[in-house]
Amino acid sequence: MWRSEAEVLAYLNEKYKARFGVDSITQFVARDPRAVYRRLVTIQGGSQDPGEAQTYAKIAKLEPKPLEDCRKRLAVALRDHVKAIVGREIPVGEDDDVLFDIPRRELNISGSIYMAMDDGEVRGISEISAPVAQVTGDFVKLAHRIRVYVHPRIAQAIGDRALVTDRPNLLKMVEKACPTGTVDQVK
Repeated sequence: MWRSEAEVLAYLNEKYKARFGVDSITQFVARDPRAVYRRLVTIQGGSQDPGEAQTYAKIAKLEPKPLEDCRKRLAVALRDHVKAIVGREIPVGEDDDVLFDIPRRELNISGSIYMAMDDGEVRGISEISAPVAQVTGDFVKLAHRIRVYVHPRIAQAIGDRALVTDRPNLLKMVEKACPTGTVDQVK
């Protein structure tokens, strides 16, 4: 059965509302494209920057409760950051103001590929071909990404220029929002 985008969004909103008791944040996307969340920053697990890769690793392994706490700390830090940029306070901190997009399954575990050579030797394809090894490495970098999105009103307050030029500060905010870890102490 074919449905229009508006019908699909309405259907999905009904399912979401039945499960969670509130409307989905995506319900008005078809009617108002300004309702689309903007990407604040992408954190790459395969980054050459060890700090960024470490931040990715911390967030990717978080369970739901610590992840929610991290998201809330990031919202508070973002509120202060936006105030510094625009010179006035913009409300940030609602449940859907900051969203994490985290692939929860390994995207690079298809397994190794082997080729039988003319002499009968079996070798991994990435050992045989430098371009294949490069593509494999690039895919891993592409697959290990966490994206942080913000509500459209926050993105509008920050402005496009800041979303591009302020990446180092945004990464630091995300890193500081991560839990620092706990140490069990024996008494």
